[in-house]
Amino acid sequence: MGGRNGLGLEVGLWALMLGACGGGDAGTASVPGTSTSTSSVTTSGTEGTTGATTIESTTGELPTTGTAASVTTDVATTSGDIPPIPVCGDGVLDPDEGCDNGPANADDADCTTQCQLASCGDGLLQAGVEDCDDGPANADDDACTLACAVAGCGDGLVQTGVEDCDDGNADDADACLNT
Repeated sequence: MGGRNGLGLEVGLWALMLGACGGGDAGTASVPGTSTSTSSVTTSGTEGTTGATTIESTTGELPTTGTAASVTTDVATTSGDIPPIPVCGDGVLDPDEGCDNGPANADDADCTTQCQLASCGDGLLQAGVEDCDDGPANADDDACTLACAVAGCGDGLVQTGVEDCDDGNADDADACLNT
């Protein structure tokens, strides 16, 4: 502190806190070799109000008497609508949703509970549309085909380990029998 007792710093800090807490203008100290800086803080509330607080402070070595800062407050009010938060299932089609049928969303409906259009391969069984849906495991040589249909003899798809052939017809006079 260069031989000073530090009282000026303590008084300056108390004046800064008093001014910031609504105690009014704490005054300023003019000290050679110091500088003044200004900063602003803007806040917003839930009811459309905003406020700005400007704080001016003196930096550098403080004198043993006097105060160190002054605080002024300027509050401005604005009005405006706060946009709603997107919610799946509210019946409103939001940007990241493929669909939203509100309470009719269901994992067996055309619009899922994740607000995405049901499709073959999504792992969800759409009632009345799909016979099966194993998601990414759907395959034309598996029990659930890429068309979300149960594989079977006569569908034209050869199931590995189950069928030797499948020509997709019911003609027993050709190279592949109905069995």
